[in-house]
Amino acid sequence: MTKKKGAVWKHWTIITQNQTESNKNNSHPTVQCNYCSRVLNRAVPARMQNHLDKECLGAPDNAKSKKNINLQGSTTSIIHIPTITPNTTHTNIPVKRIKITKTSKIENFVDRISEKEQDDLEFQLAQALFSAGVPFAFVENPLVIQFFKCLRPSFKLPNRRKLAGDLLNDVYDEVKLQTDEQISKAKTLCMVSD
Repeated sequence: MTKKKGAVWKHWTIITQNQTESNKNNSHPTVQCNYCSRVLNRAVPARMQNHLDKECLGAPDNAKSKKNINLQGSTTSIIHIPTITPNTTHTNIPVKRIKITKTSKIENFVDRISEKEQDDLEFQLAQALFSAGVPFAFVENPLVIQFFKCLRPSFKLPNRRKLAGDLLNDVYDEVKLQTDEQISKAKTLCMVSD
């Protein structure tokens, strides 16, 4: 008679079924986490649940034990990040220090972004990529996407079509406006072409 598996097994994939000497199935196979690809050579439900509760960053709340969800909910904080506008230079942005009295993990913080801030960040990214001559396909590279998700999870990277279309036009208009302004202020003008 086999023992019924608990709810934690729904969040793991059995990779290999270990065999014992008497050729019966072992109750501790090698398993892989469905959310972060962590492999446990000997699947013990307590270790599997501990991984989901404390180590796995991608595990949803329904995979975590009830005790851990309640603890996480009580320490959640919100960080407000300063709004960045495309027409200003930011060399010395004051940073507000937040003192956290309870022990908390970085996963407990909520990162939110407004539509205006999303547009401003896209504009700044476009300016940086255009000035460096980076190909438009850069933003669709999986490692670049992963980097930006780690850097700022709420920021949605624009695709290459938006980069080559709307954002290129917006940056062009901004540069043209600044150039026209500089030319109108200048007493003399010398043009060099490559």
